Amino acid sequence: MGKLLDACQILKDVGFAKVISEKSMAARFILAATKITENMSWSQATNSGIQIHEGLVFLNDQYHTNLKENTRESLRKQGPKKMATVGLAKNNVSEGIATNSKNYRWFFVRRLF
Repeated sequence: MGKLLDACQILKDVGFAKVISEKSMAARFILAATKITENMSWSQATNSGIQIHEGLVFLNDQYHTNLKENTRESLRKQGPKKMATVGLAKNNVSEGIATNSKNYRWFFVRRLF
């Protein structure tokens, strides 16, 4: 759980919230959006964007979570959507991509690694 704790600390450091638990969807979003695994260094993180469904699959595969399809909305609302209000996440709607498009992606904005 090292990278998850790192993501929690990142959120604390930038003032997203004073208390962040390991169950935080925002912290989990950082892991999924950057496609960072436990055995990678933060310098190897990517920021090519991710669909919420892809994020669930990534977290289940790499972090052995048991997130079900019906948690997509929780991940989206408590992760990138909430983070976007403070400038920590963005989507590609400004590029003319519709929210229901297969090309719609969320990105973690801060490059802290």
